[in-house]
Amino acid sequence: MQAGEIEINGETYRTVMLRSRTRNAYARVEGGSIVVKIPERLRENEAIEVFEMLSSRFAKRLEKIGYRKPVQMSFKDGDRMNLLGTAFAVRVGRHTSGRYSAMVMHNDGMAELRISVPENSRPDEHMASELARKALSKALLPRLNERVDSVNNRYFGLRLAGVRISRDGRSRWGSCNTRTKIININFRLLFAPEAILDYVIIHELSHLKEQRHNKRFWGIVGTADPLSKEHARWLEANSGLLGPSFGKGIAKP
Repeated sequence: MQAGEIEINGETYRTVMLRSRTRNAYARVEGGSIVVKIPERLRENEAIEVFEMLSSRFAKRLEKIGYRKPVQMSFKDGDRMNLLGTAFAVRVGRHTSGRYSAMVMHNDGMAELRISVPENSRPDEHMASELARKALSKALLPRLNERVDSVNNRYFGLRLAGVRISRDGRSRWGSCNTRTKIININFRLLFAPEAILDYVIIHELSHLKEQRHNKRFWGIVGTADPLSKEHARWLEANSGLLGPSFGKGIAKP
């Protein structure tokens, strides 16, 4: 395994070369590292040459768009966050029931995300954060439906079967089932600026008119969102800053 370091926008990244059965070499960010996957069929000297070339090219691309390392966030008692224009206060408490729970409640006009963890044991961070994600998704789904309907009525006028909030996936911001007419939106986009969320909604709705990412598809996207290229660059540069990183930790109350 070849490895090194490279600096991007004042931050140091580890560069790692991995050999795999992939047909083509490619680079991507994984955590705080730039991982370059190289086909096993290449000889060692060829693989190193491709690794160095792709590492440099990918770093320049990240530099150009102003990419920053993902911030590992967690739910902490007293935190405040804004999702789809709604301000939430986070309340984390310990209870004797021995059960984990998370719910959204409203108190004096303020929305609260209340997370409960067992009193006499070390919290299962993944379980607590997953319950928090589900509680927020359930509370915000009606508002997201309104947002999708608004964008659809303004630009497309399509018949949709529904909208779903998908898990905290790192590979896809959204998806569209052209058969069922269901739109899926990544949970982390609920933390994004409205223009960025609208861009992804437009992208997915455009697939109901054109499935492939061809010239016609991008024309449909650009007509509905003239700033789509800027919004795509913003999303690429700031993807790691959107939302808590689930499974990375619930702060102890």
